[in-house]
Amino acid sequence: MTTRSSLRALGAGLLGAALIWAAPSGAHEGHAPKPGPSPAAAAVGPHGGMEMATPEGQMSADGRRAAADAAPKTFGGRLVNWLGRWHPSVVHFPIALFIVVAVIEARALLLRRERVEEATRLMVALGALSALAATVLGWMAMGWTYGRYDRLHTAHQTLGTSIALLALGVWWAHERWLGARQRGAGVVYAVLLAATIAAIGINGFIGGALVRGLDHLNF
Repeated sequence: MTTRSSLRALGAGLLGAALIWAAPSGAHEGHAPKPGPSPAAAAVGPHGGMEMATPEGQMSADGRRAAADAAPKTFGGRLVNWLGRWHPSVVHFPIALFIVVAVIEARALLLRRERVEEATRLMVALGALSALAATVLGWMAMGWTYGRYDRLHTAHQTLGTSIALLALGVWWAHERWLGARQRGAGVVYAVLLAATIAAIGINGFIGGALVRGLDHLNF
């Protein structure tokens, strides 16, 4: 198989992966918690906030006390806690940007169309930077700790950090490809982009499972 044929096959894989993973990647939008069997119960989550409220939308007295005890007392702690709450919003930017880049690159390879280099260059750069920002905010949401909560949180945190590193690798490989114009550099870029898309899809599923349960995508 020639290098060009390999790139086309990889492009088809990228397009398929982008379309398949688009749904689970947005599964944790809003991070709305999944109701449990006891509506009146309240638990303190990783952010020090309430995970559940009473049916009337009011926290129970025990829940308010637990939240008050867990909330940071210092200004720095409160600032980190507040910034961490932006993670669910910011994380959607790199997800969308890298999926769009994958679709554009796959289309160019499969249909032999001219690449939109300036657009993809900007989106890859913004995707890498926003992935890094989302990861930092995610660590803030976890209180700068690792492995403090259950395995699902740890897996989400580990894979999220890996995605940021992959995204930076995609950015580096893309810039190198644009500069060198060598097929080898293009293959490295395509492989890293495919790995990033796959990791985004898996972590999107885990993110959805954190707030809605592992069965959140059941048909």
